Amino acid sequence: MLKTVIWLISIIIICGCETKIPDRSTPEGAFSRLSRCIDAASTECLFWELDNETRWTVSSIHKILKETRQTVEKSYPADATLRSSVYGKWQQEALAQTDVAMFDTLCKKHNCLKLLARGFGAITARQIKNNTAEIHTVRDAAFELRKSKGQWGIVLLQDVLEGEKIRLSDSLKQVRRNANEYEQQRLATGKTK
Repeated sequence: MLKTVIWLISIIIICGCETKIPDRSTPEGAFSRLSRCIDAASTECLFWELDNETRWTVSSIHKILKETRQTVEKSYPADATLRSSVYGKWQQEALAQTDVAMFDTLCKKHNCLKLLARGFGAITARQIKNNTAEIHTVRDAAFELRKSKGQWGIVLLQDVLEGEKIRLSDSLKQVRRNANEYEQQRLATGKTK
């Protein structure tokens, strides 16, 4: 009986000491969740802490790059230089199998975790305007968060992603046109590749 009581008390103490992960219903909660990602040096964790709009943009870019890669592999001549020129600065990201893996490559290229860790700290001020918030830390850093569907998330790589989705989408249209021309040339000459 005494062993059972001691065991129950131990379970209660252990359960009571668990650290609860804050929710994303406030900018402060969303910001504090980033510490897990920084401590684990995990870009996958960071991907899920992005605001919905940024995460959607990353996923859209991955989808465009995947379709570009499939089109190039299917229809372009087997010329490595020609094929690699299609992707430009998105060469590494184009090889990613998932949007999370693509974000990992992109984030490492831009030192996301290092920059977050450098400025991460106790919150000294916060400003909210509509669905955006700016959090300032004791390390004299400012972080932008955005709210969507009641959830706050960190806005990262906005300067890299803005416009790139449109540019890559236009590039995909050109890749499709080129692929069609290569197919027509093959049909006209009777070559298989």
